[in-house]
Amino acid sequence: MDGTNLMKLTKQKLYQLIQEAMEEKQYGKDFQSFLQIPIQEYMNPDDSLDIQFLEQTIGPKLGSGYSRMVFEIDDKHVAKIAYKAPDHWDENSFNDGCASNRLEYQKFNKYPDIFPKSYGIFKKDSVLVVEKVEVIEEQDHMDRVLRNAYPTLVEGAKYLIGQGYTRVDPSWVFERILDTWDEVIGDSSPIRRDEFDDVMQTRRTPDITPEQLETLWNIVSKDTKLMYWVSTLREMGVEFDELRVGNVATNAMDNKLILIDISKFDFNSGTEIEGKKSSVEPYDHRVKNMETDPELERVQPFVYRRKIQESLDPDHEKKLKVLLNSSIEDATLAMELMDSLGMSEQEIFDIIVKILPQVTNIPLRRFFKQQINFYLAKAAGLYDL
Repeated sequence: MDGTNLMKLTKQKLYQLIQEAMEEKQYGKDFQSFLQIPIQEYMNPDDSLDIQFLEQTIGPKLGSGYSRMVFEIDDKHVAKIAYKAPDHWDENSFNDGCASNRLEYQKFNKYPDIFPKSYGIFKKDSVLVVEKVEVIEEQDHMDRVLRNAYPTLVEGAKYLIGQGYTRVDPSWVFERILDTWDEVIGDSSPIRRDEFDDVMQTRRTPDITPEQLETLWNIVSKDTKLMYWVSTLREMGVEFDELRVGNVATNAMDNKLILIDISKFDFNSGTEIEGKKSSVEPYDHRVKNMETDPELERVQPFVYRRKIQESLDPDHEKKLKVLLNSSIEDATLAMELMDSLGMSEQEIFDIIVKILPQVTNIPLRRFFKQQINFYLAKAAGLYDL
């Protein structure tokens, strides 16, 4: 080996040692040791986790969702580890957890005013290290963070109270700001004046005048940090219904509103995970005939749908849940199946309500919310159907 190659090896070794030293200083020696452990040491064959082993190796468990569990590394870092809960029906939840880790690793540092810092992704995307933040668990805490983060909300509420509208507070003004940008997918322009005027026509602000609206708009819109925050989320396609207690966090000073879990939000206008393909395949008319296809049934002239498979019969509930949490088309099929099985509207309603918290596909969540409202309205006699 000549001197040049020896020097290259020496430099590579030096860089490696420097990198290891930096990582150990950043995350701690124990976590670096964890990264050397094979996944099989702490993950069971069914993709569930050995929690006791991980708490001894990394730190205490802080919480979990359907596809990831969070452990505290130290007072500044946490590890999000993909897994499958033993009692969860979705067999793909581990892969979904890895996909969420990958997307958070890509997005978090791109928007530091909105998300926690992302430090590193390991073990084929199954482990993500991010900044430790404080989850907002109570509405009082949410109110405090909003007041600290966006002072113009306080100023706007004080102005309205001074005008005689006493049933408002900074959090209520914040909700009206979100309503102003709601459903404006892909358009992040801060000039939302007409929408703002519309959402301010409420029972709490009856007969509010154009002059009062102009003054209030000037107060809240002068906060460039607030305008950037809400318009950026709108541009990314975040579902504003999810900006609530339990889904957001803050820093140690209670002056920053942070989104903590990217899988709960509707990024890229309906694509919950980048690269995830639709389960609906186009019908190939070149090799099939809809009129004679045994997999299809005619529902009306020139309209066909896939037949309900007989394989659903032995285990209705499990397969219904799989269909309900797949796509809007599959969910519609599942609801038709439940109706064909003779299930009552109350039983169908109960299943939808039960599965809704597990649904992470935002367009599908919207669909279920519409169905819930439909059943409630029908039960109340509002619709004669």
